[in-house]
Amino acid sequence: MTDTARLYSAPPVEAEEVVPDWYAENIEEPVRPLVRYLRDNGINTQSSCGHLMWVNCEFSDGHGMMYIRDLMLAAGYTDYTLTLEWQVRFGGFTVGEIRIQLKPTKEADGSMGKTGLMPLLEH
Repeated sequence: MTDTARLYSAPPVEAEEVVPDWYAENIEEPVRPLVRYLRDNGINTQSSCGHLMWVNCEFSDGHGMMYIRDLMLAAGYTDYTLTLEWQVRFGGFTVGEIRIQLKPTKEADGSMGKTGLMPLLEH
């Protein structure tokens, strides 16, 4: 092997490293598919709760609310609430947040289902 070939040759490939799934480690199962979907589509999620079925998203402008509504519609969600909250802090600095509150589904036996998620996002 020439010096040039050695210089540009790739190092030997080791066994493939398993990358941990950040979503599986940090986001509760019932809302995990929705958080991943929102983030994959450019929405910055800030917090979520799988037990109470909500996701908080950063709000930047008036179009953000409509964009989230469009994403939810495209994913098949039909029963949820979007709430916009403005927090005015010292000095007049405002922070906006959109909360997506999912409605749990009812099972055939009358019990509450684990999620209000539509099949498109269930994995």
